[in-house]
Amino acid sequence: MDLETPCIVSRIAIEAGGVSKRMGVGRKFGKGESLEKGLSLISEAKEEDAMKRTTLEQFLSQTVVCLHGLEENVSSVINGDFPDLLKTFEERIERLQQRDYCILVAGETSSGKSCLINLLLGVDLLPYSILSTTSTICEIKYGQHPKLVAHYKNDGDNSRSPLHPKTITLSKPNDCGKSYRDQIAPYVHLKEKRQEGSSYEKVEIFWPHELLKVGIVIIDSPGVGESEEMDQILMRYLPKAFAFIYVISCSDAGGIQKDRMCSFRQAREAAILAYDSSFIDEDEFVLLYDMCHSKNPELPYQNYESFELDNIDEAECEVQFRFKKHEVPVLAGAMGVPGRFTCPQGTICDGMEALCMLLQRFRYPCRLTQWNDQLLSPRCLRRYAEAVARKGGALANCFGFIDGTVRAICRPGQMQRLVYNGHKRALALKFQALALPNGLIGNLFGPVEGRRHDSAMLVDSGLLTALEEHAFGDGQPMCVYGDPEYPLRIHLQAPYRNRPYITPHADGSLQQVNEHCSCCS
Repeated sequence: MDLETPCIVSRIAIEAGGVSKRMGVGRKFGKGESLEKGLSLISEAKEEDAMKRTTLEQFLSQTVVCLHGLEENVSSVINGDFPDLLKTFEERIERLQQRDYCILVAGETSSGKSCLINLLLGVDLLPYSILSTTSTICEIKYGQHPKLVAHYKNDGDNSRSPLHPKTITLSKPNDCGKSYRDQIAPYVHLKEKRQEGSSYEKVEIFWPHELLKVGIVIIDSPGVGESEEMDQILMRYLPKAFAFIYVISCSDAGGIQKDRMCSFRQAREAAILAYDSSFIDEDEFVLLYDMCHSKNPELPYQNYESFELDNIDEAECEVQFRFKKHEVPVLAGAMGVPGRFTCPQGTICDGMEALCMLLQRFRYPCRLTQWNDQLLSPRCLRRYAEAVARKGGALANCFGFIDGTVRAICRPGQMQRLVYNGHKRALALKFQALALPNGLIGNLFGPVEGRRHDSAMLVDSGLLTALEEHAFGDGQPMCVYGDPEYPLRIHLQAPYRNRPYITPHADGSLQQVNEHCSCCS
C-alpha cells in the first residue's frame, strides 16, 4: 500500500443522458433510497479512511521516534542509503493529519460529472450542457452561507503581486432572479476561447450540506483530455484524494458495436423481468426500456425499383445528370468505367448506375443554403404567415418551421464517434431544414456530423443573419418557429418553457399557444 495516502478507488458507470432526464432543469431532488445509500457509502468510506489515517500516523510517528533513538553508527548507515527518510516520513505524517477528505470526480468531456455532483448534493448547483461545460477545477466545501471564491492564475510575472481571490456571495434565486447554477456558471463555464484556458486556477464553492460538514470536499474537474494543463492539475489532485469517481457515458463509450445492437431485445426482456420482480420502479423501467430500443429507421429498400437508364426520358436525364441520354454511355466509355463495382460491404453496383449517381451528386447545387428571393419574397412570406394563421397558429407573423433532421448512415471504418447521434442512438448525418406551409423546403443546411446539436447547426448555417436581413413583410418582422432548444430571437420563436420566473396564466393560455403552434408544425 502507498504510505502517502490511503486511497479508495470507486468506478461508477452512469448513463449521462439518463441522469439528465431524471434531474430535469431546475428540479429539487428528493432523497431517494438509492441516493441515501450513496451518501451513506461515502460517509462510511470517510470514517474508514479516518481510522486508517490515524493508525498509519501512529505507526509513522513511532518509526520516527525509533529512528531518532538509533545509535550514531546505525543512523549513519541508514542516512547513507536513505538520506531523506526522516524528512519523507515527517511530510507524510503532515499529510495524514489533514482533515479534508477529497472526492475527485473525473471523466471525459460531457460525460455527466457535474450532473452526478448535483444529484449527490440534491440541488441544481453546477452548470451542465451537451457541450463541454466545466473549464477549471471546482472544489465544493462546507460553509454556513453559500459563497464562491475564485482564485486567479499566476501569470508568471514575479515582479507583480498576485491577484487576490474574488469572493462572491451566492444569493437566493428568489432574491436575485437567477438560479445558483446561473450565478456560478460565469466562473466555471468558459463558452469561448476554451483553448486559451480559464483565467482562474480553481474555484471554491462553499455550500451548507451534511455530507460536506463532516470534512468531505467534492472536486469537479474538466474533461480528461480537455487540455494538457488541466490533465497535469488533475494528476496533482489525484494523490490527495481519498476517493476517486470516474464517470462514463455509456451512450458514447466504445462507439456502436454489432454485439451491443443485437442485445437490445435481451436488455428489454431483462428490464421487464426486473420490473415484474420489483427490483426497479416504473420510472426506471420506462427509462431503461427506452434506452434499449433501436432508433434506426427501417427502410424498405427491397420495394425500390431498380435503376435503368433506358427507362428515363430525355428531359429527366438532362435535369438529373446534366447530360443528354445518348451522351451518358459515351462519357462512360471515355472514362473507362468498368461494367460493375463491388463495394467494400459486398454490394454490387452496375457501372452505368454508379456513373449516374456520381453525375447527380455533381449537378446538385447548394441553392437551398442561400436565401431564395423568389420563394421567400416579402409577398410570399405574408402568404405563408396567413396560411399558418388560418390553420390555427397563434403567431400572426410565422411563415415557416425550422428543425434538425437525422439521417442514418452505414457505420464508417473510422471516426465513428463524430457521426454518432446519442439522442437517436444511431450513426447519422444531420440536416437543418426550414419547411414552408406549401410543403417546400425554403432553406437547407448540411450535412454535418451526427453529434452536432441543432443550436450549433443554426449558428453555422447563417440562417439567423439571413432572417434578420430579409425576413420582413410590409415592414414588419416575420419569424420561423422551432423547438425549445433554439434561442429566442425576433425572427425565431419557440414554445413557452416551464420556468419558475414565468407566471402561468390562470386560463392556461401559454399552454394553448404551444399547442396551436405545434399542431401547425
